[in-house]
Amino acid sequence: MRTNKIFLYFLGFFLVFCILTEPAALTFAAEKNGENGNPADKNEDQYVYGPAQTAVCQYPIPIGRAWHYVLGIMHDVYENLKQIKTLLDLAVKELLAFSGELKENPKVCDFRKCMPVITNQGPEFSLKVSYIFGTKTLLNGRLPICRPHKCQGNPCPDPSRVLKTLEDVKKSIAKNREAIRDIFTKKTEDVLEEIRKRGESSATKISRFETALRLLKAARYWLHPSMPGEAGVSSCVLNRQEKAMAEEGEIGNVYMMNCIKAIEADMYWPKPWSKTCAKKCSGKSLKNCIDCLGSLASCSEKSTLARINCRIYHFCKEECANGLTDSCLECLCVDENGYKLSTEECTDWFCGGSAYNYVCCYEPPLKK
Repeated sequence: MRTNKIFLYFLGFFLVFCILTEPAALTFAAEKNGENGNPADKNEDQYVYGPAQTAVCQYPIPIGRAWHYVLGIMHDVYENLKQIKTLLDLAVKELLAFSGELKENPKVCDFRKCMPVITNQGPEFSLKVSYIFGTKTLLNGRLPICRPHKCQGNPCPDPSRVLKTLEDVKKSIAKNREAIRDIFTKKTEDVLEEIRKRGESSATKISRFETALRLLKAARYWLHPSMPGEAGVSSCVLNRQEKAMAEEGEIGNVYMMNCIKAIEADMYWPKPWSKTCAKKCSGKSLKNCIDCLGSLASCSEKSTLARINCRIYHFCKEECANGLTDSCLECLCVDENGYKLSTEECTDWFCGGSAYNYVCCYEPPLKK
């Protein structure tokens, strides 16, 4: 088990080394942006909403979120296995102690501790001699046929204590096995909209393991280049053909950046998008897109971007018109029940579920 523990920690630190950077706070962005700035222009023909138009990085990539799920599963499985090992150690200890008691006598059970009580069950006999003056009994008794009647003492150790311990260990191990099985099979998690399969709905539940697999698969799509002509696949890596086009300046470069570093560099703002508003947000009117994102229909969605955009454009539209200012953060960093989020919790939320997520960044093409 010690080897398993070392392996799990090594794997965890390896994942951290590969995909994570030092966490920071959203307050860096607030300090950089400050509170000063021109108010957003409300003219429909020249509608301006600063961060939504100038952000280079807009799509959260669920690397950190997948890592948190995987690490949580590894931790819970390890803790249950560690408890099973402790229970097995207890069972072995009890059996060794009982074995030592049995070995006190070469014949296993020490009958010197047992004092048998014998009863003579042979037939009675007597020898009588007759005289002139009468009869005289010379001998009277029983034949020595002895059979055990009862025994006082306990020649063998009592196994009831050990048996009870083993039974308790068995029940406890069964609970740990069930807990591990539930991680992989019990459907307890709401399925996120961005990893939902066809036929599933907001009421669909999946297991923690299935959630981790889907998040890893989603992250994989972002981290691997799409094939030429492949449509509908989100990727933040250029394929060979796209790299050649980027070198010629025909398209802009695409790259990944840690979400916190992108916030510090004032480069990240969530893409104004939701499934409900996909048509309006693909058009030329930013105002129509933002108005739609703040609607109740869009706010009812469960996708990561829809939830973030609902908070921004339904509750904090005015406060966040100039980016992550102090007033914007004060408005954003509140949960659904109105309780203030910590800096770490708010950073996780704003970065799409984890501060360790990366974001996909798009540069404009060099050729106009």
